[in-house]
Amino acid sequence: MGGASSTHPTPVDELDTTLQTMPGGTFSYHVNSEKNDFANWVRDVIGDVTLARNLRKAADRPSAAHAVGARLAQFRARR
Repeated sequence: MGGASSTHPTPVDELDTTLQTMPGGTFSYHVNSEKNDFANWVRDVIGDVTLARNLRKAADRPSAAHAVGARLAQFRARR
């Protein structure tokens, strides 16, 4: 997994953007006591177990957005 390029955003970049603007009700549909669709997707599709673990700890949309933004910053700093 990598950070964004200026012309090709990654799926994690898109998740970051989506979480920034997603209504709280939509977030609650995907993340609740029974499931965490975002963490599962990041783990199973993207393969980033660290980000998936951090998303599982996020109790609300702002916390999830922060977790994604922080992970993207880590990847950008490695460039």
